Amino acid sequence: MTTRVASVRLVNATPHTVDIYLEDRLVLSVPASGTLIRLAETRELLGELLVDGVAVPVYRQHYGAAQLPPERPGVFYIVSVPVAQAYPRRDLLVPGRLLRDGSGRVLGCEGLSWLHSGEWG
Repeated sequence: MTTRVASVRLVNATPHTVDIYLEDRLVLSVPASGTLIRLAETRELLGELLVDGVAVPVYRQHYGAAQLPPERPGVFYIVSVPVAQAYPRRDLLVPGRLLRDGSGRVLGCEGLSWLHSGEWG
């Protein structure tokens, strides 16, 4: 069963415009809002790989909490996959399947995705 939620506002909490396509046609561009929602990050140096004479550091990455706004009726946030995976909130969406040009450059996405099991809506 699909759920339609009418008259909503999308807040793009990523650092770039999200272009949404339907049937290979751009239908909506959602500019970056200026508000970023990201997980806190720390890292520790594990060692280095020597590649063609260049020492490339290798880190262990640790992710923490994000500063999330309160849920508000009719407002949905476009966030990164790590944020959406960490928080199973109904209002956190990610760009859908990416669409690329012949060179592999990302043009936009097909709709938006919710990453959790169970009922959305």
